Formats: sequence, structure tokens, C-alpha cells
Amino acid sequence: MSGFRVDPDELAGFANRLADTGDDLRAALSGLAEPVGDLGPEGVSEAVSGLFAEWADTVRGLDFGVLADEVRATGETYRRADELDHG
Repeated sequence: MSGFRVDPDELAGFANRLADTGDDLRAALSGLAEPVGDLGPEGVSEAVSGLFAEWADTVRGLDFGVLADEVRATGETYRRADELDHG
């Protein structure tokens, strides 16, 4: 035995939180499309807008639904393996 323990129910809960996080981030992305306004010295507003655009593009590239499904599948694999070991 390796000493590691996996709780499939905890993985399922984590998958749900991951999916919710994806929903929250997608909602936040819509706010990043708004102009940032005047943030001070020349170039600051443009730099912040560029940073927000880059961050938004990165987050859009993450598919939290797929990640959550993979975590759920991993939990089910552990559950089945445990049932085989004890069943």
C-alpha cells in the first residue's frame, strides 16, 4: 500500500467546485471587455487593458467543464477499484 488515500466523494465535490469556478470566471470575463478608463500616467490604462485581454484569452482557453468531467471520472475509477479490492 502506498499510503495515499483518495476519497471519490471529495473528488466529485472538487469537480463541482471546479465547474462553478469556470462559470464564475466566464462571468467575470465579460467585465474585462469593458474599457478600464483613465488609470493615471500615460500607458498605464493601455497596459492594464492588455493584461486583462491576455488573461481573458488564457481563461477562455480553459475548458472547466472538461476538467471537471475528468476529475469526476478519476473519482469513479478510484471507486470501482476500491470496490474490486473489497468486493
